[in-house]
Amino acid sequence: MSSFACLRIELPHNWAEAHEPIRGSVQKVTEAYLETRWLWPRRFTPLTDLAFVLVDPRVAELEIAELRRLADELQNHLFGSGGEGEVSLLLFEGSTDSVIAFGKMKHEEIAALLAAPGKLPLGGRLLRIRPGEHTPVEHLNAPSPKDGPRVAAAASQAVAQPAPPPTLARSPLVAGLLGTYLLSRQVFVADMLAVSTIGQAGYACVVEDEYLMPQDDLAFDEACFRGISQVLAQKAGGLPLGVPVSFSHITRPDHAARFAAMLALLPKARRGELNASLYRLPRQLANGVAPLRPLLDPHFCSLNLITTDPRFEVEQLAARSVNCVVFCLREHDATARHAAMRAFAGRREAYQRRGVRQVLANVRTRAELEWAAQLDLQIVSGPAVSGFLDAPVGGRALPLPKLPLTAA
Repeated sequence: MSSFACLRIELPHNWAEAHEPIRGSVQKVTEAYLETRWLWPRRFTPLTDLAFVLVDPRVAELEIAELRRLADELQNHLFGSGGEGEVSLLLFEGSTDSVIAFGKMKHEEIAALLAAPGKLPLGGRLLRIRPGEHTPVEHLNAPSPKDGPRVAAAASQAVAQPAPPPTLARSPLVAGLLGTYLLSRQVFVADMLAVSTIGQAGYACVVEDEYLMPQDDLAFDEACFRGISQVLAQKAGGLPLGVPVSFSHITRPDHAARFAAMLALLPKARRGELNASLYRLPRQLANGVAPLRPLLDPHFCSLNLITTDPRFEVEQLAARSVNCVVFCLREHDATARHAAMRAFAGRREAYQRRGVRQVLANVRTRAELEWAAQLDLQIVSGPAVSGFLDAPVGGRALPLPKLPLTAA
């Protein structure tokens, strides 16, 4: 049971264009509301300044009353009582791909969709939520009465069970791979484990957007660990395989027994190819990674750290204590993403002094690949590099113009 949706803030016609600076204010108000009300285990991440992905792993449909309160707050913030316009929220629940596509649609495309909501992807649910406690919520793609009870029943079932992103507490799960690429030589230099759910679109991983992060770290990591032997059977020796390891397995006593059983799955004869890629790190590693060594060193040849902070304090690490720090871009505005890339590249000397490589993850576009090359961030991954793959690609040369590599 899980709900995955896109929330779009719709402002009065032509009002957003005429008041362009206000879009940043709308985004801040929305993010502040979600940060204080949309609490763990629910998650949210911006897609654009006026669109957000919402995830609630506990319910099949999102709670509309909370979002109505958001509409009220935005209305009062922008127009006050009895103002000149009206905010409305559009909530689309559906499959991973359709939710992301809906969030990225242009205003004109949304207007056309609202005029003909039957064009919505199969199984999606589109609601319009307006301010006001007694204002009814509009079901914009409800089946027409002329379609008969059979269609209505099918639509009702689709609403009750929207297609979520991979729900990692379920099975069967399948491990797959994301490629890591060296720009200067135009070759894949490593593979990173990710997870998909058979029969569902999309995948979960720890080096791309927030909404793709696993909902259950233990289930996700265990699926990756169980896929290692099959992956190693398909890859040539030598090049590294990144294995996600949640930091919580090391700090939480209730994870200890299951994590020990996961470590027992690893083939010690191939230890030299396995990198532990630690995610959900605390901001400060008071003692560096030294306390982790007794547990991880018997199974992994090196450690990688995954961070979303471009100014990660590599100085807190002992020299050459980790192989690389993977900075995962999470900003959604192009200017902010470029600034984050510059900040990460600006710490090159500090990384060189520690003997630690820099890796840039979640690179989405050809332009970002070009920015990375200009900033001398040579090792990259993300949707602009590869999709979710079913076989390792480390060692494979591929010209830059042919990226991204896909399973097809």
